[in-house]
Amino acid sequence: MDWFRSKPKSNLPPPTPLQQQRGRQIDTLKKLEYRVLEVERDVQYNVSCNVAGISLSVIIKLPPQFPQAKPEISVSPVVHHPWVNNQTGVVNCEGLRTFSVHSDLSRVIKSIIQEFQKNPPTVHTGAYGGPTEPLPYTLRPTLPEPSWYNTEHGVTNYMANVLTPTLPPGCSSGASAHVTSNGISGQKPSSMFHRYEMPEVPPSFPELTNLSIEELQQIVEDEDKLLNYIEKLPQVQRLKEDRLTFNTENEQLAKQNLSRRPELETQKKRLLDKFDHLQSLRQTFDTSTQQYQNLCENFNPGTIQANLKIAAMQAEEESERIADDFVDGKLDLDTFQQQFMEKRTLSHLRKSKEEKLQAEFLAGGLHVGY
Repeated sequence: MDWFRSKPKSNLPPPTPLQQQRGRQIDTLKKLEYRVLEVERDVQYNVSCNVAGISLSVIIKLPPQFPQAKPEISVSPVVHHPWVNNQTGVVNCEGLRTFSVHSDLSRVIKSIIQEFQKNPPTVHTGAYGGPTEPLPYTLRPTLPEPSWYNTEHGVTNYMANVLTPTLPPGCSSGASAHVTSNGISGQKPSSMFHRYEMPEVPPSFPELTNLSIEELQQIVEDEDKLLNYIEKLPQVQRLKEDRLTFNTENEQLAKQNLSRRPELETQKKRLLDKFDHLQSLRQTFDTSTQQYQNLCENFNPGTIQANLKIAAMQAEEESERIADDFVDGKLDLDTFQQQFMEKRTLSHLRKSKEEKLQAEFLAGGLHVGY
């Protein structure tokens, strides 16, 4: 009856101390107060946070020898910060540089986020003033410029429909720009108005050539006469006309800009509504992704094989327990035969299924993983 008392030996190797430590590190990471997303089980995790209105994602990649080897940590989108290099990797964190088996991964990530909150990074911008990489949409972003805003030229696309100030006939412009349907092109977008040049002062005044010395002296000494003469000059008259023209055109431009305010508010509300809808879809997507990953893990052939092996050993151990009870006189013969055969049959059935799966793996018909 020695075979009754013999205990089966498990074919599954127990987890190594390194694997146990790796699992504990990942468990502490998942307990952070920030949003932690499992991208690849036991390999890559993303921690989302909001820093100074910027949605940041801290990307953690665990090498095979982690925690003996330190993790690789990077940031998305591309930002400028003393702790981040040109490849978006976090390099100047003291906790990361001195990382060892006894370090706490969650504390390292928390110290990085706290540093970003204390000294907010700046998002790297491209040639047109936009970020080189789209910001994650886990948090509400700052509203962008309206859809009619042209970031390349810094002017609005509807400028073609707005009466822009123009120079009166005969006035030259210091800039060679011309107004197009998209605004001003041909010069830097420092201003969308032409540069106004003052009328040139003539070297002589023909009106004064026929006056005598006494008359000229009277004009110089009498301020009213001098001002009256100056106001009659063509250059001064032109300045007055230009000023009135510019005032009228500026008033029209201001009224047209104000008339577009309701449209801007409507578009802003539509944007907020769409963003709320996007957040709802994102939440649904994350939930569905997690369910999909759980189902893939449960129905993974490797997982099924491991579960069958464990279940077969459990059934065999249960049959051994029944045999021990029979030897000790706790069970009669009929009960022993019924329960013992039931457990042994179940154990052999599970073993056969597990061995069949193993044969499929060796033959290349099934692949472990998903």
